[in-house]
Amino acid sequence: MATPAPSGTHVIFWNIRAGGVPSRAQAIALELIDEQPDIVCLCECRPTFAGQLAAVLQGAGLAHTLSTAAAPRTNAMLIASREPFDATPSAHERVATIRLH
Repeated sequence: MATPAPSGTHVIFWNIRAGGVPSRAQAIALELIDEQPDIVCLCECRPTFAGQLAAVLQGAGLAHTLSTAAAPRTNAMLIASREPFDATPSAHERVATIRLH
C-alpha cells in the first residue's frame, strides 16, 4: 500500500512532451517555481534537459532530485522534492515507488 502524501503537500505532475527542448526550458522552470510545489514529477524529460532543470529546481528549494535518464535522446522521469525520499525500482522496467521520509 502506498504511503499517502502529508496533508497539504503540493504535487505537480507534468508531461513536458518530447523531452522539454532547451527553447522551453526557461518557461517550464519559471512556471514550476511560480507554483511553489513540494514535489515535482516531470515525464518525458530528456537527459540533457534534466540536469539543467534539476539545478534550477534545487536552487528553488527542491533540493532532492532523481532522474531515470539512462541514455541521450530518451525520455525519462525527473522527480524533485523539498523533503528527502527513497526510490525503489518495481518489477516494471520504467516504474519506481517513491516514499517520502
